[in-house]
Amino acid sequence: MKRSTAAELFMELLKWAGWLIGIVLTIRILQHLLYFFFSVSEMEMTGFAEFAHQFTKIFMLVTGLLIVYRFLEYFVSNGLTRRVFLTSSIQASAAAAVLFAVITFLLLGIENFLLPEAAKEGNFLSAYPFNEETNLITSFMIYILSSWVYFALGMFISSGYYRYGWLYGLGFTAAGIVILILESFLWETETFLLGFTFPPQALPFLFSFLASMLLVMSLFFFAFVVLKDVRIKME
Repeated sequence: MKRSTAAELFMELLKWAGWLIGIVLTIRILQHLLYFFFSVSEMEMTGFAEFAHQFTKIFMLVTGLLIVYRFLEYFVSNGLTRRVFLTSSIQASAAAAVLFAVITFLLLGIENFLLPEAAKEGNFLSAYPFNEETNLITSFMIYILSSWVYFALGMFISSGYYRYGWLYGLGFTAAGIVILILESFLWETETFLLGFTFPPQALPFLFSFLASMLLVMSLFFFAFVVLKDVRIKME
């Protein structure tokens, strides 16, 4: 990792992301094939941005959970500090969140171009923040921030398990559930894994944006506090 630790870590995330992109495209193509065999009344499809966002959140959460166990030892054994590990993780995950958003909205445009009638007739159902009433830039920013929260959350939880073991790690998991609910409240989205949505709160975008940024940075900070002097578990 001599050239750039963040760049190397980002490339590793991209290797894992190949599976994500392949799965999303495969399922979406199968959905379209099934869609043309059923009437709209029998089958409704979620809009592509909302559909892909669910998979992106899962991917970011899982990679956040894995990154401590997969890369912390590697960084330290190569003479790099835990601070470098943290900053590299922040930069790489932010770049990944942006890249996934770009790919998603490009594919959304391609889908709308190839299936203009379906898009025009509203056959693809989407809730806020990915519906037609929401500004495209707003949807794009929420996609990035929400995905980034999930990575930071995964890293926060895994740091607890790495240092304290499974018993205290359960406390980090419980805190993670509260954070998921808070993230859902800020953006009025469906709470991941819990399956409920807060009623519209009409929170200002700037407030939700700043609160989400604070949430992400807090998660990374607490992960660093937990890991800064932890004993490395050599394989």
